[in-house]
Amino acid sequence: MNDAARYGYHGFGGLITQFPVIGDPAQRMIDAATYGWSKDVAAEHEAMTLKKESTDAAAGVRATNSLIDSFATGQGARGSVAHEHARPSRVTPPAARTRTPRSARGSRTR
Repeated sequence: MNDAARYGYHGFGGLITQFPVIGDPAQRMIDAATYGWSKDVAAEHEAMTLKKESTDAAAGVRATNSLIDSFATGQGARGSVAHEHARPSRVTPPAARTRTPRSARGSRTR
């Protein structure tokens, strides 16, 4: 969420809570709406980031393959088993980054 939206939220919220009886419920409705909006913005940002990471990874694999091909050609090994094994066969998109909670990792015994 950008700073302008955050300041607008706090400014408007500060004004609305001054009204007796309706101020607090109105602020809670605003909170619920902005929370949903911020989750949508974060999800969109994450999707764009994952797409960029995937594009960058594919470019890296292409560059690596080009380097391997050039080296194999220079060594007279182009098309050999070693050359084919040295090349990554495909790009796997980056996985979602999740962490396993400590409680699920199990305890260590000494």
